Amino acid sequence: RILVVDDVPDNRALLRELLRPVGFEVREATNGIEALEAFEQWPPHAVLMDMRMPVMDGYEATRRLKSAEACRATPIIATTASAFDDSRKQVMDTGADAYLRKPFRHLDIQIAIERTRKYLLLQRRLVIAEERNSLISKALEAKINRKFIGVSPQIIAINEQANLAA
Repeated sequence: RILVVDDVPDNRALLRELLRPVGFEVREATNGIEALEAFEQWPPHAVLMDMRMPVMDGYEATRRLKSAEACRATPIIATTASAFDDSRKQVMDTGADAYLRKPFRHLDIQIAIERTRKYLLLQRRLVIAEERNSLISKALEAKINRKFIGVSPQIIAINEQANLAA
C-alpha cells in the first residue's frame, strides 16, 4: 500500500504505473491536506511525497505525519525538482526517510521501491518476532506461576522485585 502525493497528474500517473505492476496497491492525493486525510482513512505502508504543492506542501505534511505516533514508522520518500544540496538537507530535516529528484529516472524509482519493499519485509519480520517473543514470555510466566503454587505471597513478591531490578 503506497500513497502517492503530488499535485501534477502526470507525476502521479507515472508513479502509479510503475508501482502497480510490481504488486503495490496505490492511492493518490494532490496536496498535503489530502495526504493527511488519506493516511487516516487508508494507512499506507509507504508514502511518495512531493515537497512543492499548493494548499499544504510536502514539507509540512511530512512533519505532521512523522510527529504522529501512528505514522512515525511509515517510510516517507520525498520527491522534489530542486537540484540544490541544501534543499536535500531541508527535505530530510522534515523526517523524510529517503529522497528522489525529479525528473524521475526509472532506475531511481526502482531502487526506492526495492528499498521500501525490504524495509517493509523487515518491519513485518520484526512484528512476527515480537509476537513470538510475547507468546514465549507468557508461556514461561505461566510455567513459573505453576511452580509458585503453594509458595507464600512474600516470597513471590521478593522474586518479582528481583526480576524488576535485573
